[in-house]
Amino acid sequence: MEYLSGGTTAAFDMYYFRYLNAQSAIDCGFRYVLCGTNGAPETVEEEYVRVNAMHPLVSLIPSIHAGYTTSLEDMEIIAELVQRHKAPFFTHISETMAQTQECIDRRGMTPTEHYESLGLFDYGGGGYHCVYLSDHDAEIFKRHDLSVVSCPASNAKLGNGFAPVAEM
Repeated sequence: MEYLSGGTTAAFDMYYFRYLNAQSAIDCGFRYVLCGTNGAPETVEEEYVRVNAMHPLVSLIPSIHAGYTTSLEDMEIIAELVQRHKAPFFTHISETMAQTQECIDRRGMTPTEHYESLGLFDYGGGGYHCVYLSDHDAEIFKRHDLSVVSCPASNAKLGNGFAPVAEM
């Protein structure tokens, strides 16, 4: 109700009390998009189907928190879901330079390049933060018509810079 009274008409959420929050959003007439899964990757299909059948105001978009908190095996399970349902995909991407560099060191590519290589962006989606996208990452975003969800308050709190929104 606080969101609605302030003019916010929709929210992405990837945390707790998912079904209760979804039902509350329906009751209030609020658009509510769940991201990720709530539990084991093996249950992602069941949760995807259940949430997307609840009500037109509520949906689940396949996602992971971030590449640095998710195993390659779990990312591949989400990629299978994306492909099977032709669904968009969202995640935190290049929020800090350290996270970006860690992915390059481990995978030989940026997080954006890695997600693209897994087919996670085949049906659109986007990323949160996107502070340290390379020129090639920006090309990937453009090619797949991905959205950048800028998080200036969070970035300021972390002191990690800001997404170059004007250039994007």
